[in-house]
Amino acid sequence: MTASAVFVWGLVLILGSIAMRRSRGALGKAFQFSVSQGRVLLLRMPLAILLGAFIVEIVPQEMMHSAMGEDSGLGGILFASLAGALLPGGPFVSFPIAVAFYKAGAGAPQLMALLTGWSIWAFHRTLNFEFPMMGTRFITLRMTSSFLFPPFAGLACLVAMNWIKLP
Repeated sequence: MTASAVFVWGLVLILGSIAMRRSRGALGKAFQFSVSQGRVLLLRMPLAILLGAFIVEIVPQEMMHSAMGEDSGLGGILFASLAGALLPGGPFVSFPIAVAFYKAGAGAPQLMALLTGWSIWAFHRTLNFEFPMMGTRFITLRMTSSFLFPPFAGLACLVAMNWIKLP
């Protein structure tokens, strides 16, 4: 079992015991909620993983290395930032795609920019939710104020990789 699994199971046991002490029905409600959420994940997660695998198979390896590989530098970071902004859906779609890109040879700074672009820019969310609810002025302010964050995150990752040597 990995350290993250041990950590999550530990949290489940600790929080479950706290919830059980506070209310007799808490465990049943929590279990019902987790089952309903699990059904959604069981439908989405395999499709998202399959989507990421298809992308890796369709995109030629050389193109992946030149666009988002370790040696693609600032250009790869900028490309990944924009690609992240265009990734559709939530984390159950985007993270399997990011894992597939990683396995296909994308560099860590490029993946950092990709995921930061997805989380901050998210054009699908901007068009579907923010534009109709918040209006053009808000979107303009949000996009201009956060414009540099995804590329900066990729560059910061590149600097950190040179300072910190991880196994």
